[in-house]
Amino acid sequence: MVADGWIQCLVPPGYLPRATFQVHRTRNVSAGWDLTKFFKFGHVAAVLRPFDYLLHIDFSFIATRNKYFYFLPRFADVEALIRTKPEVELIALRHRERALVRSEWQVTTKNKMEFQHLICQFGQAMRAKFGSEVVDVTPLFLMGLFVRKVHNVPKLDVIFADTVRTLVSFGLKRDQNVFPLALWNRYGNMTSIKVLMCGRNISTAVCHPARNPPASSTIRDFGRPLALTARSACNHTGEHKAYDKVLVYDPGPTRMS
Repeated sequence: MVADGWIQCLVPPGYLPRATFQVHRTRNVSAGWDLTKFFKFGHVAAVLRPFDYLLHIDFSFIATRNKYFYFLPRFADVEALIRTKPEVELIALRHRERALVRSEWQVTTKNKMEFQHLICQFGQAMRAKFGSEVVDVTPLFLMGLFVRKVHNVPKLDVIFADTVRTLVSFGLKRDQNVFPLALWNRYGNMTSIKVLMCGRNISTAVCHPARNPPASSTIRDFGRPLALTARSACNHTGEHKAYDKVLVYDPGPTRMS
C-alpha cells in the first residue's frame, strides 16, 4: 500500500476513549468494532483535520464479492461537485435496493445481522420521539462510501457522534439502521441543501438534495439509553402499534467528547 502512495497511520494503545462507549445492552460485535466505528463516526482523527473534506470508503464496499461493489469516485468529479455546492456538508449514496430505514431494520433482522429485540426497542424509541409519520418515511443511505466536510460543521459533527453513541447504547451493529434518524434529528425542518444523495457514484449529474421527513422536534440526547417501563412482546412487523408509550429516558445521559 505504501508503494501505491498510501500513508499508513498506526493506532496507539488506549486510543479509544472507553468513557464515550458506555455499553447498556448485551452486544454481539467483532473485535475492533468499537474502534472502527469511532474512526468512521466518533471523531475526525488529528492526522485528517488539515483536509477540508474526507472521502470515507468501507473496505468491504470495494470487495468484488460484495454485491454492492462500487467503483471509486473520480477525484475530478468529487472536486467539481464540492466546488459547485460549497454549502453541502455531506454527500452520501442512495441504497440500491431499499428506500427507507424501516426496510433496513426488517432486512437486517431477517438476515441475522441484528438482534430482533434490539431493533424493536430502537424502533419503539424512535417512534415514541419522532412519531411514526417521520420514521416511516425516513430515507435510507448506503453508508459504505460518503464525503463529509471537516471544518465548521457543528451539526454534522454531532450527527456522527450521535450515530456511534446510539449504536453502542442500543446494542446495534449496523450504522445504516441509525444514521438516517440521527441525521434528520439535527436537520429536521430544514431545506436539505446541506445533504446530497447520489446514485451509483458521486458526480454533479447523479447527486441531488436529499428530501428530509418533517421532524417536529430535536431529541436533546439522541442515543441516551432507554428503559422499558413495562414488559412487552416485541413484534417487529408491528412494533409501533401498541408500545410507543412504554419507553422513558434513563436518568444518566451518555455524551460523546
